[in-house]
Amino acid sequence: MKSIFVYIVCLFVVFTGFSQAPADSLVLTKSGLPVVFKNDTLFFVHSKIGPYKPADRVNTINRRITSFMKDSEFEPDSLYLLDSEMSTDIWWRDRVLFSVTDLDAETENMSRKALAEKQLTVVKEALNKELKSKSIKNILLQAGLTILVVLIIYFLIKYINKLFVFTRKWLINAKGRILKGIKFKGYEFLDTDRELKVALFLNSILRWVVIVIVLYLALPILFSIFPWTRGWAEKLFGYVLDPLSNVLTAIFNYIPNLFTIGVIYFVTRYVVQFVEFLAGEIEKGSLVISGFYPDWAKPTFGIVKVLMYAFMFIVIFPYLPGSDSPVFQGVSVFLGVLFSLGSSTAISNMVAGLVITYMRPFKIGDRIKIGELTGDVLEKSMLVTRIRTIKNEDITIPNATVLSGHTINYTTSAKELGLILHTTVTIGYD
Repeated sequence: MKSIFVYIVCLFVVFTGFSQAPADSLVLTKSGLPVVFKNDTLFFVHSKIGPYKPADRVNTINRRITSFMKDSEFEPDSLYLLDSEMSTDIWWRDRVLFSVTDLDAETENMSRKALAEKQLTVVKEALNKELKSKSIKNILLQAGLTILVVLIIYFLIKYINKLFVFTRKWLINAKGRILKGIKFKGYEFLDTDRELKVALFLNSILRWVVIVIVLYLALPILFSIFPWTRGWAEKLFGYVLDPLSNVLTAIFNYIPNLFTIGVIYFVTRYVVQFVEFLAGEIEKGSLVISGFYPDWAKPTFGIVKVLMYAFMFIVIFPYLPGSDSPVFQGVSVFLGVLFSLGSSTAISNMVAGLVITYMRPFKIGDRIKIGELTGDVLEKSMLVTRIRTIKNEDITIPNATVLSGHTINYTTSAKELGLILHTTVTIGYD
């Protein structure tokens, strides 16, 4: 506990001991180059004066502000304007801080003097604010707040540790009463000892997660106390809040698409259920359609179901998040190629199964002969046909093989015409 407390204090002292982080880089915008002081943009410089380009003017102004602020006699309120023919200058004593030209004023759609007065006011406010933040009273107040926050962090971590010590003891005492192992249908995934070890491990992990979260939330609060570290506080909060905000915004924007997907799915589902009901009625003989045999109902329903869900996926696909990204499209093409290469035999058997179904060369229970194999039909699926021989041998034949060969059905004609048996009679003489 003491080591954690010392770590927090040392970390804060190291961070706050550095000088202020560099100001925002000077980026040329449509409005000119910004003059930045303590991460705040004061005003923009648009034109050059003599050989000095806008970037040179900005650097000069920054150096002079730094020089003035180091002078113990400097007072921002003592800055004053002085007009000349070419520019309006801002002075302190006998030293010029910066100048405002006619081109600067023209860009801002203001008179030169009005722009100079506006910029002077902004500079005074920023410099007064900085001097005020460095006053002894303010520094003592900030130090007091820092000590208070560190103490709060210390006690928070202390009581978090006590809480998880309590939960550890509770878990140990719960062995055999609440922690009785994890079983499912007679199989024991974890016995009591292993379940306790897992629970204690999760308890320890959760403890450190809570401590890290507390420290992560506390550091921005500490950094926000001092003006020269407030930029770090905003960055630390931004690391969490920006991704979270992006995720929540993406979810909120996706809600209309989610409703569309839901409507398409439920409509397709109920249409499939209706088709399944019709197929069941046809299979039972309750619904008779001329030229449509009852044994066609189940495979036809299977085809319709696959086609409808495939159509549903095609309609839904544009509404999926990231569906228009090159990565998503590339993965889809890759999976399609794998499926087409790896399922050529299966697809040929499925097509053969459909042809056999609608040709109706045999039914379940018929005695047939396929090639050199004779037996009773046990199963007729989309991929294979299973028969049982008179020797009780179950044989699985791919539908592509059945379709490519000839099939003899002994049962179909036997019901009406009888069965002609070809026999050989042997007579022996003594």
